Amino acid sequence: MMAMGRFRLNALSGGILLSLFLHGLIVAALLIDLPKPRMEAEPEEQVVAVNIVPPPEPPPEPEQPAPETEAAEPEAPQPEEPAPEAAACLSRC
Repeated sequence: MMAMGRFRLNALSGGILLSLFLHGLIVAALLIDLPKPRMEAEPEEQVVAVNIVPPPEPPPEPEQPAPETEAAEPEAPQPEEPAPEAAACLSRC
């Protein structure tokens, strides 16, 4: 029985050693600062001079002559004269 217990102890001790080794690698990877890649310096922004000016004045509107009252009023339609045949019929009836 003792031999079986030693076999288990030897197998477990190898697993424990492997686990400790892997955990040590993970902790070391997290704690060690890797060198950061160098970033190229961004070009400085150029300053542009801006002048604020008021908008231009609109050109004056040309004067329009006042519309004439005679031309503005439409002519009334002239009543049509009845045809001579209709007038003759009306006078006879």
